[in-house]
Amino acid sequence: MPTNKNAVIRYQILDELLSDKNHYYTRKNLLKKCNEKLLSRGYEEVIKRTIEKDLHDMEEIFPDIEIDWEYVRDGKQIIRYVDQSRSIFTKKLTYEEFLFLNEVLNTLGQFSGLDNFEWLDSLQTRLHDKFCKGLGCGDERTAIMRFSKNPFLNNGEGMSVNNILAGLFAAIANKVVVSVEYKKFGEQDSDIFTVSPYLLRQYNDRWYLICELVERERDFLMNLPLDRILSFKEEPGITFQDCFCDIDERFEDIVGVTYYDDVSVETILFALPKHEASYIDTKPIHGSQKLLSADKQREYKALYPQLEDYVFYTVDCIPNNELYEVFFSFNMGIVVLHKDIQQKMCDEMEKQLSIYKGIRLP
Repeated sequence: MPTNKNAVIRYQILDELLSDKNHYYTRKNLLKKCNEKLLSRGYEEVIKRTIEKDLHDMEEIFPDIEIDWEYVRDGKQIIRYVDQSRSIFTKKLTYEEFLFLNEVLNTLGQFSGLDNFEWLDSLQTRLHDKFCKGLGCGDERTAIMRFSKNPFLNNGEGMSVNNILAGLFAAIANKVVVSVEYKKFGEQDSDIFTVSPYLLRQYNDRWYLICELVERERDFLMNLPLDRILSFKEEPGITFQDCFCDIDERFEDIVGVTYYDDVSVETILFALPKHEASYIDTKPIHGSQKLLSADKQREYKALYPQLEDYVFYTVDCIPNNELYEVFFSFNMGIVVLHKDIQQKMCDEMEKQLSIYKGIRLP
């Protein structure tokens, strides 16, 4: 397929003309009609030689489509498809393509039944009816992919987090400001935030709204857990503000959702026993995770002889609560060799140890 985008546009136009059963086009007619459609779409006109080349290129690129060069009508040579029921851009789905597309809809369909997502159910039904009617495709298949989710999670006021998710999805897609009633964990009173919503991000089976206050004193992104949002409403009369930063790039520097503006990316050294190293190789803590070179492995084993049977890694990210949680999830299997992080982990473990020591089981 040519990389020239305009060529693809011309192929679409020519395909439409050559498969038109109600009109007949000479080379001159094809050039005129193609240029009319190009101009109406904001593209430049082309010359006859370009159309001739396009026609030959189409035959080469799409071998299933045959052009009839010899058809004559009313003494004029007509250019058209041999089989005018065929078309490059309206080709019927194969059964394999149908199964793949159906599975994509099944995956998205985990949102089905929610407000603003009824169209997924309708689209899947129409696809199945159109392709399978009379073909005996059989019963609907069970989903091949499943996302981790908790359908019973609510916001403490009985409102499903899934319904909050669907409503905020629509607000983000339409770039609509929302007023969010938000209640922090353990607080008695709630706050109202008027925000421009940018992103719904899932971390550790919990959904977060990444957003920014409309009346902001400084550039600052908020992350609001959806299970702490009591209610929200759209504010179409307030101007939506585009995000001041590249959100995707911002999340590259952290684990989870907590970003500290005043904390820099740090290189964090840690080690795991050899028998646990294969696990973290296939499930990295962070995208920047690196297994150190053989020379570096020997260097650190000489520096920390008690870690002779350990494997050394680094990650480059901003230390945050989620990173600590990941480190703690390894229990005693990980050794973090970063002074500040190690101290904080030791303090937390000592607190936990003192609690255990103070408990006398019957």
